[in-house]
Amino acid sequence: MGSARTGGTEGLMKRRVLLKGLTRRQAFLGLVLLIALFRTPSASAIGLTGFLQNASPGSRAGIGFAVSMSLFTEILTLEGEYSRARAEIASPSLTIWSGNILLVLPVEVVRLRPYLATGFGFYRQIAADASETSFCTLPGFGTYVRLGGPLHARVEYRFIRMRGNPLQQEQRRFYGGLTLKF
Repeated sequence: MGSARTGGTEGLMKRRVLLKGLTRRQAFLGLVLLIALFRTPSASAIGLTGFLQNASPGSRAGIGFAVSMSLFTEILTLEGEYSRARAEIASPSLTIWSGNILLVLPVEVVRLRPYLATGFGFYRQIAADASETSFCTLPGFGTYVRLGGPLHARVEYRFIRMRGNPLQQEQRRFYGGLTLKF
């Protein structure tokens, strides 16, 4: 039984549906997404980065992602990162979980914001017949390149210094990726 006020179940359903089949909830979520994509990030921005990497020795391809939070008008950035480079014939695979601190240039120069980075974390190397897990440090440098709105390109070079008994002593990593700041 439908009431006269709502016009029955059909009347209620018609009121919940907006433009061409979108519900109010879907329209609201779409509006929030548009605002997030086209607004300028605040001083305490959260960033999500996905990247492709080239680790040496061995020129091994890999992937990774990072979640960061910028503090103090984006001069200081705290970041958590995961990366994995696959194994090659002469090089073991390398997986890293790290916490990083980035010191970012406070002004943008020709859409670039260079930074110095340092990090501390854990690594895991796996070869055919051996593996090693221990601590590592990750000093390096990079830059953000503003592409528009909250979207930035990011390139970075890191020296990976491994403790313990690593299967390969020192590694280097170059990566390029995209960062979305909220």
